Amino acid sequence: INGVFSEKSPAAPPAITFGIACAVAKLFNHAIFDAQENAQEAWDFCLLRFLSGGHVPIRLDHKIYLGRTGLLGAGAIGSALGCVLSLSDWSGKLEVIDDDVYQEPNLETCVFADIRDVNLPLHKALALAESLQGKNIEAIERRCRVETGAKLLAEQWDAFVCAVDNPETRRILDDTNARILLNAGVGSSKQDLGWVLWTQHGNGSQTKLSSLYQADPGVETAGEDVVPEEFREKCSRIGYQGVSLALPFVALAAGSLLAASLFQHASGKRTPLSFIQ
Repeated sequence: INGVFSEKSPAAPPAITFGIACAVAKLFNHAIFDAQENAQEAWDFCLLRFLSGGHVPIRLDHKIYLGRTGLLGAGAIGSALGCVLSLSDWSGKLEVIDDDVYQEPNLETCVFADIRDVNLPLHKALALAESLQGKNIEAIERRCRVETGAKLLAEQWDAFVCAVDNPETRRILDDTNARILLNAGVGSSKQDLGWVLWTQHGNGSQTKLSSLYQADPGVETAGEDVVPEEFREKCSRIGYQGVSLALPFVALAAGSLLAASLFQHASGKRTPLSFIQ
């Protein structure tokens, strides 16, 4: 991230957030797990292309307009995406879709959650939308549950982001009327904690989101992009002295990838990749 401010790059927010998330993860890995072998590991990853090395400078003669974006899920990943958007000077309309309220575990995993939100308890969609007030992004809440045949999915979206923590909802999003469908998840088991998953669908992609989240883990999925079993379940709380290891930096890494994808889509520089784990 050394040169990210040199020309006020419009892609700075996801790059900085992703870089910091990885740095904190390395510190956590070193301090908690005493994993010395990872301390000196170097990363070189371009959020414009989602590839290692070979960075491509970007110059735009226009402001980034994201259009109408649906964000399904205002928990750990949805909150992280909102955080990145709040740091940007991009514009657009974000509709936060969630019918749940904050609970105590959200204090550990959601960037914008605080004790007052839990005690009220406050609706996640409202809290996230309010956190973006005064920014270039126009955010509104939509308190509803998305189920099969939901009219909301038939509405026209420039982009639709899936940030939920269950496979059942993901399996009904294939026909969402969006130019691009983005998905992210975090690991949910002791073996997979700290892992991040990102997928991209629509607009030429041949892989359906539902094909990655088969109802029966024994069913063969499409192609080689197979979601590990750990990503299929709800994000669990793996305790370390009473603190969840599904810490915000994991969600921030996922949120950064989603934000970068929205940027790519809006600027017409979309990565050809459709799956990152």
